[in-house]
Amino acid sequence: MKKNKIILYIIVGIIVTAGVLTGLRYKQTVSSMLTSKEVLNLKGDTYIISAITVDNEIIVAASDGNIYFIDNLGKIITTKNLKSNIFCIDKSPDNKYILVGTVDFNVFDKSGNLIFKETLKDHIPFKGKFLDGGKVKLVFQSLNDLSYTALTVDLKGKVLQTESLNDLGENNFIDISAAGRILYTGERGEVYLIENGGFIKDANIDTKVSTIHDIFGYFVGSNAIVAGYMYTTDPHEQIPVYFYDGMLKLIKKISFNGNINNVTVDKDTITFATDQGTFTYSNSGNEISSKNKFGFDGFNFEQNDNIKMYSFFKTAKEQTVSYIFKVDLFDNGDKEIGTYLIPCDSIPQILIASNASLVIFINKNILQFIYKD
Repeated sequence: MKKNKIILYIIVGIIVTAGVLTGLRYKQTVSSMLTSKEVLNLKGDTYIISAITVDNEIIVAASDGNIYFIDNLGKIITTKNLKSNIFCIDKSPDNKYILVGTVDFNVFDKSGNLIFKETLKDHIPFKGKFLDGGKVKLVFQSLNDLSYTALTVDLKGKVLQTESLNDLGENNFIDISAAGRILYTGERGEVYLIENGGFIKDANIDTKVSTIHDIFGYFVGSNAIVAGYMYTTDPHEQIPVYFYDGMLKLIKKISFNGNINNVTVDKDTITFATDQGTFTYSNSGNEISSKNKFGFDGFNFEQNDNIKMYSFFKTAKEQTVSYIFKVDLFDNGDKEIGTYLIPCDSIPQILIASNASLVIFINKNILQFIYKD
């Protein structure tokens, strides 16, 4: 009998200890969870096309031509209606100006006041970027063929230079450097470096494998270029990525197993969110860091002076939604701030505020803030 009591006490002790530990784990999980707040909910068929962050504001472009200027507390400061589809949006390096491409290019100050607009007959805006030295590069695509015209203008709208670019084919990607050079990448593997309207250097990346598609190319820092493909239809095929110097001399080639879901350029580094996790590289092709979550694919990475944000996703088992997204926030010392899980029926946009510990989560017509309460 005495022996049975001892065994009973031991069992009870184990149960109590397990309960305490479970409670502690639960408490720790709950305390590290982030919270969310709905900021914008567009009605009808209107959806959010894109968003950028400028100082303490979020600039949101909607499919009905509205531009919303929202502060970090979620208050709408002002709204502008451009009465046209929006193709692209960018901000100046000093965060003073916003560039919006519709049927023309519009430049606003961050308060929403129109500074100037630029229109080109029989052309539509394709890509715009603020350059060093108070200039803007505006790339238009012809409505008659696949040629382009690039204008360099000052911040008063005066045209300083006009460049004509030949018909470069379909399914292409264009990036613009801070100095105004243009990088063109085509789906057949063409990589062209263009300056003053002329091809100053070209390269050709691997196109022997027909299962890879969606080419990209970026200027990374002032003296490097990275190009490659995003997706493959063959789960056993590797995705190639090429690192070049500023004149398209090959430095290094790397490969990823599975798709690249997002590419983020930040100064002299480039981050790939892949099916295997998230990997950050220097512009010379050396791996700097990686992050992955068991059971999740990498989706996106962004950072500012305060935080790092990693997002991941997986296919949901529940039939009511398509995906589960996971947002992890860290300070710049890699100490975890918190995490957030959100079900989603489509592929969202996820970004962070310029100078706050705030995540902006966009799913179709809804914009939410995710933050540490």
